[in-house]
Amino acid sequence: MPSSIASSGTKRSRSGHPKSLAENQMPQENSNYDEWSSEEEEEPDYSSSESESDSDDDTFSEDESDSDQEYTLPENHKFQSLRPELVQFSYTKFQSWRAVAQYVAPPDDRLPPRKRIRVDEGAKVDDCDKEFVVVSEPRGFFHLACPFNVSDPGKYKQCLLQNDLQSMEQVISHVGHHHMQPFYCPRCSETFDSVIGRDDHILGRECKVLPIKKIEGINTEQRGNLTKRDKVYRGEAKRWRRIWTTVFLNSEPPRSPYLDKGCGLAISMARDYWSINGQCCVLEFLESWGMDGDGEEDMRAQRELCKLTLQDLLEKIFEENESDEEQTEG
Repeated sequence: MPSSIASSGTKRSRSGHPKSLAENQMPQENSNYDEWSSEEEEEPDYSSSESESDSDDDTFSEDESDSDQEYTLPENHKFQSLRPELVQFSYTKFQSWRAVAQYVAPPDDRLPPRKRIRVDEGAKVDDCDKEFVVVSEPRGFFHLACPFNVSDPGKYKQCLLQNDLQSMEQVISHVGHHHMQPFYCPRCSETFDSVIGRDDHILGRECKVLPIKKIEGINTEQRGNLTKRDKVYRGEAKRWRRIWTTVFLNSEPPRSPYLDKGCGLAISMARDYWSINGQCCVLEFLESWGMDGDGEEDMRAQRELCKLTLQDLLEKIFEENESDEEQTEG
């Protein structure tokens, strides 16, 4: 699994700090995403170019490589009852890590992260070193935001909880896949699950002409423009800004394309922490309960518990941030 974390250090006893990663290392200097260009951007070139994003339909396809050999932890599995205590255990470790972690904007010309590494089905949850881990001050890059989540964080909270966007290609794919307008009748604005259902409704001509309602999401023309108007040479910040103006016409883009504060930053930091420490965290917890079996079914259950705990952790962080915001407003 790729991560925006980069760290280096010396070996010391286990302390919950991350092991060092070789990829996505933080450079000495970073671009300033606060300074949007005040000049008018050039008109988009619709001709084919090596500097454009791939405009094939594959751009909007979901990565289904993790869906094969799907395993679901049974509701009556012994691990299910441990989840409340495990998420609190994990949250405490994450908060200690977060207190010393430093995050900055990534370089504007960074390369897309590599494909996520899958845990081999026959491997144990993690080869956690019982005595030594690399300890250092964790550093990382801000993750990219979903434009819809930025526009309405409460309504589109699932974009934050279910999606980790670390490249512009992932942002484009996410918007094109998850934020398409539903099929709707242009006369009455009723929405449908399928084009056949909509067409049958229109052909029936039984509805009344009503004032057009705003249908949320992007249409097929906007979907095509997400890739046609995307130029890699513009850099990450300007590319994200172009997506915003394509999706929200005549709307000024926000200051930053990144999850650089509040709940968004906390959620993305938790993802990075878990990608490095999650499996060891779960194994340490299970060992304390004497439930760290090494049979094939045990290992499958441990891997699934690791995934579930991440979701539990993200939900907890989201709820606590919501509570803090309500108290601040009150």
